[in-house]
Amino acid sequence: FKRQTIRETWGQNDSRSLVLFLIGNVNSTTLEEKINFEYQVHGDIVQGNFNDAYRNMTYKHVMALKWFVYNCAEAHFLLKADDDVFVNSPLMYNILENPSSSLQKLHQRRLIYCYEIERAKVKRTFRSKWRVSFNEYKKKYFPNHCPGFIILYSSDAAFQLYQEVQKLPY
Repeated sequence: FKRQTIRETWGQNDSRSLVLFLIGNVNSTTLEEKINFEYQVHGDIVQGNFNDAYRNMTYKHVMALKWFVYNCAEAHFLLKADDDVFVNSPLMYNILENPSSSLQKLHQRRLIYCYEIERAKVKRTFRSKWRVSFNEYKKKYFPNHCPGFIILYSSDAAFQLYQEVQKLPY
């Protein structure tokens, strides 16, 4: 339902972009058949070799970077957005194609453009889906970071990030 809504709204066919939906493996033959049918109809689904679960979002993000690096040599930007985010695509295209002086930084190299989270406290409670154990991360606060719901990367930043994640543990 969310993918179809995106196809009918901000993700409509546009010569300036390619909209893809990234998913992992599912544990249901019926659901897998529905995904295959949807792919046959729309051709816009990329499926990775990991379980599609909240705790595996890192794999999905790396999959986006990898797909972009290997398949989008001519692209200038990668926009990664969750399926519950609405993108004002006409405004985004206008900003990216006609930068004003205040948005000139969009054409700099190594750009990551997002809403920055500062000094977020690590959640340790077992009731939170965002729980992080001390084994996973020992500090009380996360470093400043982009939340994953929407991030715009310049192509060189996406490439560099993809290279760096190859060196790091999950």
